[in-house]
Amino acid sequence: MKKLLLFFTLIFVISVSAISSVTLILPDLNGQNGTQITVPVKVKDFQNIISTQGTIQFDPAIVSYVSVQQFGLSGMNSSSFGTTGVGTGKLTFSWYDGTLEGVSLSDSSVIFSITFNITGTNSQISLLTFENTPTIIEIVDNLFNTLTTILDNGSITVQNSTSIPDITLFLDSVSGTVGSHINISLRALDFVNINSIQGTIQFDPSVAVFSSVSYFGLPNMNSGNFGTTQVNSGKLTFTWFDSNLEGINMVNSSALFTITFTLTCNSTNTPLNIVNTPTLIEVTDSSFNILNTIITSGNINNQPLVISVQATSNVICNGDLSTLSATGATSYTWMPGSLSGSFVNVSPTTTTTYTVTGTANGCTSSSTVIVTVDQPPIANFTATDNGNGLISFTNTSQYATFYSWDFGDGNYDNTPNPTHIYSTNGTYNVVLSAINSCGVDVHTIIINVVTNINNTSINSNLEIFPNPSNGIFNLKYVTDSGNKISIKVINIAGELIFTKEYLKTTSSGIIQLDFTKFPNGIYQIELNNGNKVLKTSIIIDN
Repeated sequence: MKKLLLFFTLIFVISVSAISSVTLILPDLNGQNGTQITVPVKVKDFQNIISTQGTIQFDPAIVSYVSVQQFGLSGMNSSSFGTTGVGTGKLTFSWYDGTLEGVSLSDSSVIFSITFNITGTNSQISLLTFENTPTIIEIVDNLFNTLTTILDNGSITVQNSTSIPDITLFLDSVSGTVGSHINISLRALDFVNINSIQGTIQFDPSVAVFSSVSYFGLPNMNSGNFGTTQVNSGKLTFTWFDSNLEGINMVNSSALFTITFTLTCNSTNTPLNIVNTPTLIEVTDSSFNILNTIITSGNINNQPLVISVQATSNVICNGDLSTLSATGATSYTWMPGSLSGSFVNVSPTTTTTYTVTGTANGCTSSSTVIVTVDQPPIANFTATDNGNGLISFTNTSQYATFYSWDFGDGNYDNTPNPTHIYSTNGTYNVVLSAINSCGVDVHTIIINVVTNINNTSINSNLEIFPNPSNGIFNLKYVTDSGNKISIKVINIAGELIFTKEYLKTTSSGIIQLDFTKFPNGIYQIELNNGNKVLKTSIIIDN
């Protein structure tokens, strides 16, 4: 019997010694009249707990109850609180774990928070205390032990107005090519002691399609902090808070999170904005102030697909090859010819404009290149006998850029349509070489030339020599009639180009005539010695 009594006594002692304690914590906070303040309720040593309840007392003359939120226990919601006594400064709470398995939280975790309006005046203090009425304070673990509760009470002190700090939120400006992926981060300046942040990012879904949130820069942030139900209409919402309500600091320009977009084929510039709908822009600090938020928008520059194209030879001869190449895409189609690939060989017979269409990431773009085709030269000409050894040549060659004439008498020319004076009768092989970058073509014709012109004796008393000449002629005369000789020169077009009278000082002599200023050709000369008008032809060939 004594042994059995000792056994039950040991079981009781062990059971009592196993019962631990839980600490409930209310903070000491400062706030301004006319503002709201959020008070977190935290715990310590909260292990395997299946229920907790109690009453929080505050001074309704200094603060007034607004709401409860930030529920940190599974199944806790607004119905877990009794608000019928808030007008007299009493808020009750009661929660239990429906699984009866027990909930464990890390130290300083928030089990819920309370928002108050501050109505008191400067320096007034509302104590925040845990009380046993009307709901007794009680915490039970999963062994159904009622645990010892340590109460760490707090307060709200009303202070004079102080300036609310600013925080700057800004979005990256990024350039990308249609069809590609880009990353854009939301960044912050003066991100100091921040408890929560929320808002909406607006973008143009015809330019950028939301893919994912690819980076999380804030503690415990994950995809669950983002609302994606409206991304098809260009709105992504975000909400985050520090579960410890102690405030988070970030280095200036740090990324709070990063969004990945896929750019569409709509190449344009589009802004990225932080807006108030559907989720209001709001940032709070560890003193539960709502901060002044400065917003700087970002930008997406969706650049078009640029196809670069070039030819190894932009000018080729008929029958030659040119290699065309394109860059800037992943696949290419060439027209005309329905060719494909980044390199193609072409051999057009005429000048051709080639269009290449490149495709990358489902987007297309085109570019062109011109291949100019030069034809090989074709030599041809005709000859016209103007009499007295003067031959005119008419060039009917095609595609040539340079000409070389061989008149067959040791004389040459490179003008397109030359005129040549043959000084002696004969048969001549006239050769025309038509030349361009693609080669040389030669055409030859045979001409028979009769000059009918030599040192001309007009009559026994007048003679012109040499004829043809380089433009210097000698007129020999023997006559007693008259005392002067009149000379006129008429060109092949019938125009009078020279007239002059020469005095005779003797009955015979030689007059030198200088016609070197006239171009090569056949001219008619008229001589008047006072008694007769005599005509003949002269040839200038210099």
